[in-house]
Amino acid sequence: MDTQYLLQNAALEAAANGIVITDSLGRIIWVNSAFTRLTGYTAEEAVGQTTRLLRSGFHDQTFYQTLWQTVLSGQAWHGEMVNRRKDGSLYTEEQTITPVRNGHGEITNFIAVKQDISRRKRAEDMLRRQLDELEVLHTAAVAGAAATDVEALIEQTIQMIGERLYPSGSLGVGLVDEAANVLRIHCFYQGGHQKRTSPLNQGLTGKVLATGQPIRLSRVTRKVDTGLLPGLLSRLCVPLKLGERIVGVIGADNAQEGAFTEADEQLLTTIAGQLAVAIEKLRLYQDAARVAERRAVVYRATEAISASLDLEQVYSAIHQAIVQLMPGEDIVIALLDEQRTELENVYFVEQGERLPSIRYPANRGLGGHIVAAGKSVQLGNMALDMPDIQLAYYDVGQTRSLLAVPLLLKGQAIGMLSAQSYQTNAYTIDDREMLELLAYHAAIAIDNARLFNKVQRLAVIDSLTGLYNRRQFFALAVREFERSRRYHEPLSAIMFDIDYFKRINDTYGHAVGDQVLHLIAEQCQGCMRETDLLGRYGGEEFVVLLPVTDRHNALIGAERLSRCIAQLFISTDVGPLTVTISLGVATMDSTCADVETLLDRADQAMYAAKRAGRNQVKVYEPPA
Repeated sequence: MDTQYLLQNAALEAAANGIVITDSLGRIIWVNSAFTRLTGYTAEEAVGQTTRLLRSGFHDQTFYQTLWQTVLSGQAWHGEMVNRRKDGSLYTEEQTITPVRNGHGEITNFIAVKQDISRRKRAEDMLRRQLDELEVLHTAAVAGAAATDVEALIEQTIQMIGERLYPSGSLGVGLVDEAANVLRIHCFYQGGHQKRTSPLNQGLTGKVLATGQPIRLSRVTRKVDTGLLPGLLSRLCVPLKLGERIVGVIGADNAQEGAFTEADEQLLTTIAGQLAVAIEKLRLYQDAARVAERRAVVYRATEAISASLDLEQVYSAIHQAIVQLMPGEDIVIALLDEQRTELENVYFVEQGERLPSIRYPANRGLGGHIVAAGKSVQLGNMALDMPDIQLAYYDVGQTRSLLAVPLLLKGQAIGMLSAQSYQTNAYTIDDREMLELLAYHAAIAIDNARLFNKVQRLAVIDSLTGLYNRRQFFALAVREFERSRRYHEPLSAIMFDIDYFKRINDTYGHAVGDQVLHLIAEQCQGCMRETDLLGRYGGEEFVVLLPVTDRHNALIGAERLSRCIAQLFISTDVGPLTVTISLGVATMDSTCADVETLLDRADQAMYAAKRAGRNQVKVYEPPA
C-alpha cells in the first residue's frame, strides 16, 4: 500500500500540468511542482490558503458562483480561467475541477488540474484581431463607397471599429468646423454614441491637428488631455487628411496602459485615409443638396407665412421653417406693442412645449437689445459671450448657442426672432443669413396679420369698453349655451346697468359718461373669472355669461360684482365719481329653450332690481 501511495504521489508530482487538492471548503492541502512553476507560489505558501489566492479580478462573482454550484452538485467543472501569479502577472489556464467523495458519498475534497494556455490564447487573439482588422478595413471601404450621409457614415464606422477592435475603450472621430472654430466629435463609448465639441487647439487632438502627425501615449491623464473619458488610460490619435489638408482626427482610448502598438497606429492611419476620402465626397454632395434644400425651405416658408392672416399660423410656419433650417430647441418671437414701450414673447416654444407669453419693458432683456440695435446677435457659448447683454427677463437655462435677428419693417424693428440650441457653437454665418431672410418676410406677414386682426377686432369688440359687442356676444353665447346643454352643465347669466346713468350724462356730459362706461367695463373684467363671457348689451347695459355656474354661485358672483363697482372711485375729467348698478341673475333650466330666453329672464330680474330701489341683485323667479 505504501509503495502504491508513493508511486501515485510521484506521478502527480511529475505531472506536466499543475495539480491542486483542496478540502471541501476550497482550502489548499497539496500542490505539485508544476503548480509552483505556473503560479510562482511554493507549496509552503499555498497550503492553508483558499483558491482565492489566485483570483485576478477578471471574472465577476457570478462566474465563481456557477463554478461552485457545479462542483458541489457532484459534477466536474471544466473551463478557462484568467488567474494572477505571485508576481502580479495574469495568465490564462484551462482547468478541470473534480469533486472527491468518501465512503459515505460525501464530498470531502476537490482536485483541480491546470494547464497554462496563455500562449495559445495570445495566438488565437492575434489571429482574431487580424481577421477583425481585415473585416474592418473591408467594411469601412464598402460603407464609405455606399454612404450618403456624413453623420451616418461616421457613426457606423466608429461603432463597427469600436465593437470589433476597441470594446473596452472608446473610439471617436472629430471633424473640423472652421466657421465655428471647433472640433465636432462623434464618440462611441460603452456601447452608445455621444456628441460634443472641443476647441481646435485643445489637448492631444489639438496637437494632432497642428502637426498632422499621429500621437500614441501609453498613459494619459485628464491633466494632459481634458477630453479623456473616465476610466481610460491609453490614447492613440491620428489625423484625417486629404492631401496636406487636415479635416479632422480619429482617436482611440483604452482602459489599459500601453494598449496601443505601432500596428494599431498603422491600421488607424489606413482607416483614417479611407474615412477622409469618403467624408469629403459626402460633404461635397451634402453641401450641394443642403443649399438647394435650404433655398426650397425658405421659399416654401415665405409662401406659407405670406398666405395666412392668422397670427398663430404665421408663428407656426416661422417655427417650422427654422427647425428645418437649423438647430432650434427653443424658439422665441417677441413683438413690440403699438406704443413701443413693451415687448411680448408672443410665441415661445421650449423643447416642443408652448409656454405662456410674457411682457417686459422694451429696453430690457435680449429682445430689448435686438430691437434697440436693429442688428443680429450670434453667440456660440452663452456662458462666455452673454455678459455684455442685459439678462433681465431672459433665462439662459440649458441654452448654449443663440441666434437672434430683428424683425424689420420699413427699416424699423418691430420685434425679434430667435433660435436657441443646447449645443455650443451650433450656428453658422449661413444660418444667420437664412434667419435674417426669413425674418424679413416674417415681419411683413406679422404686420399684415396684425392689421387684419385689428380690423377683425373692431368688428367684434365694442371700441369704448373693450368688451364684446352685442352681435359677437350673442354668437359666442349661443355656442356656450349649446355646449352646456349637450354636456348637462349649469349655465347662468347676469344682466346689469348703471343706476342713474342718464343723470351723469346730463350733468357732466357724454365724454365723462364714456369714461364711466370704460372704467366700469375694466372693473367688471377684473371682478369676473377668465372663463366668463362679458359684453356690452347696449347703452349703459352690460351682460355676463357664466359657464359651469349654478344659481347659487351666480348670485355670489353678481353680489361680488355689485360690491366691486360700488367701491370703485372712477377717475374722470370732473374728478372721481362713484356709481352703483342693478343686477339680474338667471340660470338655465329645462324650460329655457335658447340663450335668448336665458338673457331675457336675466333682463327681467334686472328690471325687478331697479323697481325695488336699484343698487341690488335680483334672481329670476318664474311666474306663479
